[in-house]
Amino acid sequence: MGEDAAKVHQSPAFQRVHLELAPVLSEKLWTTSDVADFLCSRMNDSEDNVNSILVIHNTKSAARKLYTQLKKEEWVQDQGIQLYHLSTSMCPAHRKDTLDEVRKGLIEHKPIICISTQLIEAGVDISFQCVLRSLAGLDSIAQAAGRCNRHGEVESRNVYVFRSAEENLSRLKEIEAAGAVTCRLLREVQRDPQRFGGNLLSQEAMRQYFEYVYYQLDNSQGLDYLLKDKGTLYELLDRNRKNKDYYRNKHGHQPDLYWAPAWATAEEHFEVISNSTRSVLVPYHDEAGKSEADRVIADLNGADRPEKLGELLREAQQYVVNLYEYEWQELSQGGYLHPLLHGNCWVLLEQAYSKNYGIDLKGEGAETSFAGA
Repeated sequence: MGEDAAKVHQSPAFQRVHLELAPVLSEKLWTTSDVADFLCSRMNDSEDNVNSILVIHNTKSAARKLYTQLKKEEWVQDQGIQLYHLSTSMCPAHRKDTLDEVRKGLIEHKPIICISTQLIEAGVDISFQCVLRSLAGLDSIAQAAGRCNRHGEVESRNVYVFRSAEENLSRLKEIEAAGAVTCRLLREVQRDPQRFGGNLLSQEAMRQYFEYVYYQLDNSQGLDYLLKDKGTLYELLDRNRKNKDYYRNKHGHQPDLYWAPAWATAEEHFEVISNSTRSVLVPYHDEAGKSEADRVIADLNGADRPEKLGELLREAQQYVVNLYEYEWQELSQGGYLHPLLHGNCWVLLEQAYSKNYGIDLKGEGAETSFAGA
């Protein structure tokens, strides 16, 4: 099994990209202007012959800022470059339509720059001639590399890793920590260029990366799953000492069971994915100005039968965006949220949804209104 895996990582499919580490090794923090200048140089490099570039940022704000900057660049307009933006601030239907447009442009060999968050790294079959990835975990960088020269259109293409000056990772500690582990591996490769066979995307490098990540998590109790006022999930499913002590203090003796895991308490508090967001239905219109979302919203407003309501809620999933609490509060204070179904469903007003960015916290979506809307 190990030998087979090693052969896979040594196959041509894993050699179709070259990981260019000079930007990240320089330790320079790239501003939005730095990234824009670099994109200009790549799109105008006659030797590389690059016609399509994907840029992946860790945060929605950094991706949006770069997209906004590029929209103003004369060289982008002069060369007729098609710009696209992707983030989870856009509902699934919006993202799908955008990806369909990008794929169509790539097939037609049109000049394209797509700025995205990490949502494009998994489950998206798409291929660019060049990829820029803001520093993150090695697994994310490998996923980003999978969007470059994906089908082996040429022998090899470049994937650049850079440090962003525009990203605030205070709410994304896992990405920040994973990036630090990647830097550790980079330093090791700097000291010994032959380490990992000189390939940071090799199976050996990836195994070492995850060993460092899990060691770091173990030392910080990250694998124990800390619970408020309940100790850790690991303790609840192990000897459950806290509850056994409570039983002894109440009854005057230890419980008869040596192993007494608190299954119900663990189930109550465990979340595979932290549910720290709230959902809102958005008024997305396609490029022709058509809006199934508007129809669903109108039908929900008049739904009077349970079976009809269930069907509409299933349809609505394509037009839902999940908001963090600070986003919800800002939109609420701006008066951009409207309740439906006695407050069990919320709708975003049109001025807070943009065809370019999706959710617009400042309510300036009307300035980039949808065609025909």
